[in-house]
Amino acid sequence: MPTLASGNAAELRANLAVIKAEIIRHKNELCILEKREQEVEERLAHVEYPVLALPPEITSRIFVECLQIHGRVVPSPHAPPLLLAQICRHWRDIALSTCELWSSIYIEVESSVPWALFETWFARAKGHPLSLGFFFGTREPTPLLEFICSISERLRRLELRVSYDTPHQLPSLDASFPLLRHFTSEHTTQAQIEGVLRNAPTLRELRLLGISTTPNFPLPSLARLDINPNVPIAEFFVILDRFPRLEHLGCWVDDGIAYTAKPRSFQQLLSLRLGGTDGANVLNYITLPNLRSLDLPDYIDWDVVLAFLSRSRCPLDYLSIDIQHYGDDGDELPRILPAISSVSTLKMICWPRDVTVLLECLSSSSLVPWLEHLTVESVGSVDYEVLVEMLRRRRNPEHGVGLRSLRLRVTNREDLLEVTKWPLGNLVSSELSRLIADGLDLLLICKSIIAGEVEEDKETEYDYWPVEPKEVDLEDRFQEIWDFE
Repeated sequence: MPTLASGNAAELRANLAVIKAEIIRHKNELCILEKREQEVEERLAHVEYPVLALPPEITSRIFVECLQIHGRVVPSPHAPPLLLAQICRHWRDIALSTCELWSSIYIEVESSVPWALFETWFARAKGHPLSLGFFFGTREPTPLLEFICSISERLRRLELRVSYDTPHQLPSLDASFPLLRHFTSEHTTQAQIEGVLRNAPTLRELRLLGISTTPNFPLPSLARLDINPNVPIAEFFVILDRFPRLEHLGCWVDDGIAYTAKPRSFQQLLSLRLGGTDGANVLNYITLPNLRSLDLPDYIDWDVVLAFLSRSRCPLDYLSIDIQHYGDDGDELPRILPAISSVSTLKMICWPRDVTVLLECLSSSSLVPWLEHLTVESVGSVDYEVLVEMLRRRRNPEHGVGLRSLRLRVTNREDLLEVTKWPLGNLVSSELSRLIADGLDLLLICKSIIAGEVEEDKETEYDYWPVEPKEVDLEDRFQEIWDFE
């Protein structure tokens, strides 16, 4: 390529001719590239992606299955349904036309109310029943409650969580809720929510958190009820009599008031969740022959529990227990486990010594022979060699079925013991990896609490083995398992 150095006219004309020739050459090459680009685009337009060839109704159903299993949708561009609408035009059209994707919204309202978001979101839901959840911080709640009343006839699920120190008085919700099946209310009064309860004829699930009273009128369709804080034992029986279709009851029971009566039988109750220091003492007074799920608090009198199980002869499938506050509860395990032989899902909190006792007991498949899912939380380290031996035997048991999943959570506290990570070692790691390859669903979670100079400086670190899960919030998972709000 000639330079533009100074020269006579002949040299400049020669340089210009060369430049024009180069321009023509590059134009020809550009034409060739544009033609090839057009050919590739035409071929690409005829490429069929199998996922895009699915019928729209199937793609729509897949999109719905992408939502969280609990159904609460928090608007985010990084999660369905907004994420699905960003992939391609075809998926966007399907997502926007799938009413069920836009029928749920849960949001924390601290500053301005996102009215435009609500309007757009529920417009896409069209006539589909709605699920709505609000957490009120310090914002004045009246406009939002008026909004709830305006869509009350479309609501299938409603959750109202109010900060316990909110400066605002929550007005009563007086509207018709003909489709409402689930209602959660936190830190409100019965007077404030009575308008909902009296006008929700199909209500099946009710959770009252931080409310000191229970509904004193019938709810004919109610099947699930969770109450916190405490209720006296006498009130416990009033609840069971008032709601004869109740299948699940969760409550903190106050044993502070003397109560004496013969055990009463309740055929309909399938699930019981108890809280409170002496909450399990209510088992002295009930017989539940059809109970399948039992969640017990700490400070358990095992004689009471075992007598209840013997009396009820129930087909118990799920059991959650907390024995971390008794130093000798691990010694009770050989006596407890034979009484829960039908259990397939067992969840337990205990001290390391008790974990070792538990694992040694479960190494025998004749104890809890139908156990398929085990979750254990320990404050302190665990004997992993004992764990491996138990898993080997439970995967291929002589009796019953094989263990399918294990969730082990170890909490290390700096003020109690030295903070360590997983002391698995190569041999233990390889054995656990082999069990995973064989089909065991295994997750180990190490939570380290490192104390600071003041409580607010306390740090929490997590370590996972074999890998950190991508889709499940582990803290929420264990909070659901062990905390009774």
